[in-house]
Amino acid sequence: QKINILKQSFIPSNYSAWHKHQDSLTSSDSPVFLVGFPRSGTTLLDQILDSHPAIQTLEEKPLINLIEEQINALPDDYPSALAELSAEQVKEFQRIYLDAVNDYVDIDSDKVELFIDKLPLNLAEAGLIHRIFPNAKFIFALRHPCDVCLSCFMQHFVYNPAMGNFTSLKDTVLAYCNLMELWQQYTDLLPLHVHPIRYEDLLHDFDKETKKLMQFLELNWTNELASFNETARKRYIQTPSYQQVSEPLYYSAKYRWHRYSEYLAPYLEQLMPFIRRYGYNS
Repeated sequence: QKINILKQSFIPSNYSAWHKHQDSLTSSDSPVFLVGFPRSGTTLLDQILDSHPAIQTLEEKPLINLIEEQINALPDDYPSALAELSAEQVKEFQRIYLDAVNDYVDIDSDKVELFIDKLPLNLAEAGLIHRIFPNAKFIFALRHPCDVCLSCFMQHFVYNPAMGNFTSLKDTVLAYCNLMELWQQYTDLLPLHVHPIRYEDLLHDFDKETKKLMQFLELNWTNELASFNETARKRYIQTPSYQQVSEPLYYSAKYRWHRYSEYLAPYLEQLMPFIRRYGYNS
């Protein structure tokens, strides 16, 4: 239901009515958000990025929800109230978010040049994030849609309303299509700063893909990135991917869906627009 409300709200006529104002944060001061549908390789990217000495990542903390709660308390509530936000309100919401981040990460440390907020389903909150942090960057993790849906369906997640979408393959595919349609709507409408990175490309040429990612983040590539699994062993990782990301890159999950193609066949027509859009049709 929330996804449908956001789809109806983020349209050109509503966006053109937004009160425009200058962001008080520069691009280098704004957070970076690591997003993607669950099981798209976000935990792997998180561990790679966190191995960089100038980067600190925050894993799976729904801090953007703090801002949403504040906006919901306004007369028009969320997302309608986004249009009328003043520059002062935006600065206050930035402060609330950054204060919450500081409870987990020392973003004012001289060693930290970049902070990355990793929460895959912030994909749905990209419109809100852009409204509060217009200079924010998004790292968009991609993986073959069939592999993503299969992996979400087969994974034993801790139950919550979002993970409740993965109790059947049919519902998983529907959730994927709905969220990715919303993301496409955001990217068509808003001037988001996005770097897409495909899981399969990362496996195929790790150095090339991580160097492109560092260029997007305006940081130098370091050798620590290539030994990310050593860093991962020292961290507490609270996602189902812990075992995989604490080891060197492995390839067995790539195009795993082929082995289950008969079960995915009824959903290929639904998934085909995304398979084509993200370059997997070949």
